[in-house]
Amino acid sequence: MSTIEQAYDTTRTEPGESGVVDPVLPRVTPELLAAYLATEVVDDDGVVWSGVRAVERLEACWVITAENPFSEPRRPEENAAANDHLAASIRAAGFATTPLVGRAADGSWSEACYAVRGASSGQVLAWGRAHGQHAVFRLSDDVHEVVSCWHAGTLASRARVLGRWGSSLIDTSPIRDIMSCQSEPTTDQSARMRALRFSISICALPWCTSTGGT
Repeated sequence: MSTIEQAYDTTRTEPGESGVVDPVLPRVTPELLAAYLATEVVDDDGVVWSGVRAVERLEACWVITAENPFSEPRRPEENAAANDHLAASIRAAGFATTPLVGRAADGSWSEACYAVRGASSGQVLAWGRAHGQHAVFRLSDDVHEVVSCWHAGTLASRARVLGRWGSSLIDTSPIRDIMSCQSEPTTDQSARMRALRFSISICALPWCTSTGGT
């Protein structure tokens, strides 16, 4: 068990009706989830794997990083060391790594990450938990999914290949469950979720999803 997982092991909520006591996880806010969903994924040659004008065909893969646990900024040398450790763990399990960069479309942030093919979801999510990641990406020909490392469910998804202005959010229903330990969202949370859905789905308009032209 990693240091991060041990920390979770000592910070728990009261048991529910099932008697199961779950770790208290940092919240994935609507703003943070929107950032994950909008992330562009690019390789060292500048080829876009997910995002605006991404390659049309892509062999399914996972995308994972060890940088900035729970999206809290960390020193570059710490991020580099954590990613080296992650890559070593992946290779020790018999899988190759392809260096990638996940970044905001406006260039406001970026993180080094790796593509992994052939590993099970359980293995990938365990690596994510060991490095304090909220989620990993699962890329296929059609879809870019944001998958929780802690709940093993898809938090949200979009088309992998986007036009100039993006595309629609495919699944937002799990957002409520990951935002908070509450069974129902507060009025404020509901409003923010509606805003998230609108801000992304507005880009589904026909003139926003064409991949042709400039």
